[in-house]
Amino acid sequence: MNTKPKISLALAVATLTALTIAVAMGLYAIIQFYTMPNHTVLSLLAEHGWHVLVLSLFSYFIFYLVLYYIVVRPVKQIYLKCYSITKGDFSRLELKSKIKEIQEVVDGINMITWLQKKNEDNVQKEP
Repeated sequence: MNTKPKISLALAVATLTALTIAVAMGLYAIIQFYTMPNHTVLSLLAEHGWHVLVLSLFSYFIFYLVLYYIVVRPVKQIYLKCYSITKGDFSRLELKSKIKEIQEVVDGINMITWLQKKNEDNVQKEP
């Protein structure tokens, strides 16, 4: 059994974005150190450290919020609908998404529930 803790997509993307910014700024500082000999390591750390911190935090929060509301929240709604289907709820999933793939999954779930409801109605009509 896999006991590894799971993290949300929003957290993963936001964290990777912040790390990417940190690595890019670190590489830029290394290039600056070799091309501009009058800079010391400490001055580059001070100069780029603030940039890394501010850009990383800003991008982290923006990416987290955007991904949470555009992707994670609809996926949670889809999960809850799938769970309710297992309990016999064949009503439509009322979810509109601008994300093509999410809307395709919603349309697929609605197709399945429609067919299941239709089959259930046909079974009940038979003598």
